[in-house]
Amino acid sequence: MSHRFGLLLFGVLFFSACQKKSELLTRQQLEHRSDSLTAIMFEVLQKQAKEDLDSRIAIEVKPKVDSILQHRMSPSVPPPSSIEPVDHPQHSRPTTILQSLVDTSHPSNE
Repeated sequence: MSHRFGLLLFGVLFFSACQKKSELLTRQQLEHRSDSLTAIMFEVLQKQAKEDLDSRIAIEVKPKVDSILQHRMSPSVPPPSSIEPVDHPQHSRPTTILQSLVDTSHPSNE
């Protein structure tokens, strides 16, 4: 990308330096030139970004798809619908020291 930009910039400067007469440009002419150069660079950047995306997708998506398929097809992991809920004990562990002193249902306080 930097080579293309450098070449484009060199070409513009070279051809503008080779002009025989030096005339001042109006504001509209300056804006037109800058817009046209910006449009050219934008198209170059878009093309390069699309090429980069295409090459990265081919590299990055395949391993992820393979991993997902392998995970879904492995028999060691049961599907979510076959997992049964676990029964929790009736008493829960106190979360603070004060609760353990006040809680009489806890086995350590009996």
